Amino acid sequence: MINNNRKDILNKVYEFDRTIAREIEKLKKLNTKNSLKIVEYYESYLTPSNLAMATKVKWLTKAVPMAVWFTKEFNKCTKEDIEKIVEEKINKNTDVNQESRKQIKIALKKLFRFVKKCEDDEYPPEVSWIKTKRSAGRKRTNPEDLLDDDDIELMVKQADNIRDKAFVITLAESGCRIGEILTLQIKSINFDERGAFFNVEGKTGVRRVRTINATPYLHDWLNMHPNKDDLESPLWVNIGTTKGISKRFNDGEIKKGGDYNDHWSYNLSYAAARKMLVNLGRKAKIKKPINPHNFRHSRATALGAGGLNQSIMNEIMGWKQGSAMAGVYIHLSGKQTDDALLPAIYGMKVQKEERGQSQMFPIKCINCGELNAHNVKRCKKCNNIIGVITKSDIEQNKDVIEMSKYIGNVIAQKEDLKKQLYEEVKKDIMKDIE
Repeated sequence: MINNNRKDILNKVYEFDRTIAREIEKLKKLNTKNSLKIVEYYESYLTPSNLAMATKVKWLTKAVPMAVWFTKEFNKCTKEDIEKIVEEKINKNTDVNQESRKQIKIALKKLFRFVKKCEDDEYPPEVSWIKTKRSAGRKRTNPEDLLDDDDIELMVKQADNIRDKAFVITLAESGCRIGEILTLQIKSINFDERGAFFNVEGKTGVRRVRTINATPYLHDWLNMHPNKDDLESPLWVNIGTTKGISKRFNDGEIKKGGDYNDHWSYNLSYAAARKMLVNLGRKAKIKKPINPHNFRHSRATALGAGGLNQSIMNEIMGWKQGSAMAGVYIHLSGKQTDDALLPAIYGMKVQKEERGQSQMFPIKCINCGELNAHNVKRCKKCNNIIGVITKSDIEQNKDVIEMSKYIGNVIAQKEDLKKQLYEEVKKDIMKDIE
């Protein structure tokens, strides 16, 4: 059972109320018997049902176009009328994929079940013939479409603000569903000596998610968050209004801990998050599918390739124990096939590999212990050199060392200057003691 607070967050992230209001307004503007019947379908059937809000919105939005598809009133349509609509409006619609066409057919069957006043476990003969079961030829994930370390790193580099960098790497490394990530709050994020972790509420309940590579980015984002002192605040906010939000808090216009969501669209919505990912993918010139679910596909495949067993993968990815999903991704990675084939047929030794976003593993400063992003040269906390040093960095440090030596030699040769410097240092020390 989803608690009310999470329902509110989901509503804001996915903009359910806004979508419903828009679709109902469309139907009422049409003002036909069919459009008003769909309004009735939503208000008297979908609304009071125990379906999740996302499901209610899905069946409503898929039913709306049907108000104009049919020239006859719904209750007067024959099987032949519906066969024609299914063929022309759904089967021949190349703008949507096979899975979307199936969902539209289900929506059509549900609508006519309501129109014909059938029980929930049956469909009227006009639509009962429509096949909506998964076909054997359903499109599967293509391994070449999966996002790898290089893709994620390119997207992080293209992001021009820390929120986007943190969002991309957290989504990629966690393997979470997009709704699980978007509903995180500041209080969700915890840090320890290993990195960062947070709890998400998914289809199988609450689970703990560990991230390592995302740690420095999450840390930096939390430091810049416009409402970082409010633990109830959503983790991901609209970056376009960050300055305005911060100013309104500082001016006292919005009270800390108050219901700030009534004042602006504070949560980063699903639509905005998806647009951000697509834009970063375009800037990075990545030709693979850049949608939230492909991040999850890619992470699951990387975990399967890393040798995790199905039980652990189910736990990490939020699948039910006994689910076949982990096996699908282990198969997709090809690891089990290689592990069996290479030594048996080719006599090749199979070495254990480190997989995942390893090339983005954070660097720990040996001086102060701070975790830094994988591509930095100096620690963000103590400025100690920790990353890959370029030739120009070495030359610059050489110049500083040579200058220090020169000044030291000059001081050593000038007794008066040496005594004067000694007295100045002594004075400073005495001041500190006093």
